[in-house]
Amino acid sequence: MKILTLLAIFIAAFLATMDVKAKPITGITSYYHPSLNGNLTANGERYNHRNLTAAHRSLPFGTKVRVTDLTTNKSVIVKINDRGPFVKGRVLDLSGAAASSLGIKKRGVAKVQITVLNKPRKPETYHQLAKAKEKPKPIEIGNVKTLDSIETLIVMLDENKYTD
Repeated sequence: MKILTLLAIFIAAFLATMDVKAKPITGITSYYHPSLNGNLTANGERYNHRNLTAAHRSLPFGTKVRVTDLTTNKSVIVKINDRGPFVKGRVLDLSGAAASSLGIKKRGVAKVQITVLNKPRKPETYHQLAKAKEKPKPIEIGNVKTLDSIETLIVMLDENKYTD
């Protein structure tokens, strides 16, 4: 009986860590004006109109998305590296190269479907990057406990002593 309980706990924990695919987002996209080339983006990179990048209000930086023009069915994969758009009703701002790939430069805007391909587990801000680059704290020998069973591990995790 204990084995079945432990197996159920393990399976539940495993399933909780799996990424659930988000539903595609549909909306209006535009693209950056060429005069913005070279400006800093929200993640600290310089905007380059030749790169396949985009701005989204909330997707993590580094997220790759497929953008499909619903009029022409052309698609392009872009990386989120900026925040925006800040025009009501728009869901994405594309780089010049991405807009050209979709053929929307003459129209200026297009109705698109955005499909998230991956969400990176990288930190999003300079502060998080700096913290991530800090050297890890050494393990103190007095704090290390041996595990004699899975129950001991579960108790340790429940006590929250060994998690950040």
